[in-house]
Amino acid sequence: MPIVDGTSFVYTVKQGDTLYSIASNIGGTVPLLVEANAIYPPVTDPYLIFPGQLLVVSKPGKRQVNHIVSPGETLTDIAERYGTSVNILQEMNQIDNPNFIFQNQVLQVPALIYLIEQGDTLSEIAQRFDVSLSALLKANRQRPGISTDVIFPGYQLIIPSQHT
Repeated sequence: MPIVDGTSFVYTVKQGDTLYSIASNIGGTVPLLVEANAIYPPVTDPYLIFPGQLLVVSKPGKRQVNHIVSPGETLTDIAERYGTSVNILQEMNQIDNPNFIFQNQVLQVPALIYLIEQGDTLSEIAQRFDVSLSALLKANRQRPGISTDVIFPGYQLIIPSQHT
């Protein structure tokens, strides 16, 4: 199974962001961002991103997934996206007060990043990782290139936690 090795970040696009600025700030490259998030035809216009979209950025390092907190997000929102609990997020990130997280804070989350291969389907991937299709889609909502009908090889899919 092609689990992405290295450290991955889930980043919410903000007004004024470009693929270059995101890659520079987080440490990835523009070509990797484009492939990992299917930001190319026929999926979307090349290099076109919008505020509010979620992008996966991966780079060498230890295998873990980090979520970068966007404005207005709460630990409850983040826990729901990744199929986990607020308590688990608090423990993983040594957070005493669950009401005190801040924009751009990097939080480790209990998830994996899966590299789509030719012939994969979302339902098969969900079954392989023992998560529901709805949980898989919820973890990847607001991402470019995600569709229940078509997925592309090279796309990096967020696999949420199996347990809450």
